[in-house]
Amino acid sequence: ERFLYDQARQKGFLEVAGSAWRSQRREAPLLNTYRSLCDARGKVCIVLHKSNTGVEDEVVMDLSPLRFPKDFKRIENILQNNDVAVSSNDDDESGSSSMEIQQLLKPYAEHELNTVRSNDDDEKSSWMATETVESSKENREVDEDKAEEEEDWENRPIYQLPPYYV
Repeated sequence: ERFLYDQARQKGFLEVAGSAWRSQRREAPLLNTYRSLCDARGKVCIVLHKSNTGVEDEVVMDLSPLRFPKDFKRIENILQNNDVAVSSNDDDESGSSSMEIQQLLKPYAEHELNTVRSNDDDEKSSWMATETVESSKENREVDEDKAEEEEDWENRPIYQLPPYYV
């Protein structure tokens, strides 16, 4: 499993035989560890489940490491629409679909970068904190369950959050 994990770090996706479920331990530690890595990097968790025959291989994307649950459905729809477009278009146009997907995921990477930059700048972070306090006062009508769920997505470790598979 260590070899597969190291390969996944290099390739950007994990390849496993079947479901990678260990009956002895009742878990899938390789999948969990790779999902944690994706969470730390702020990237989509992509896993290729290889079948014995090679005909029924399945690619599964877990969007939960992005930690933007409000956008999961929108991203899923765009990915599915691009999948249909890629399969029906020539090879020349599939490159443009790939670029569209990269553009779609770019704001999530920039969000992480902007968060780091704002922490470096004291004025910006104090302004952001003030803005957050003011906006929370204005939005007290928001349902507490939704607020708790958003807080969970920001603060809880990835293994305590549900996956969102596409």
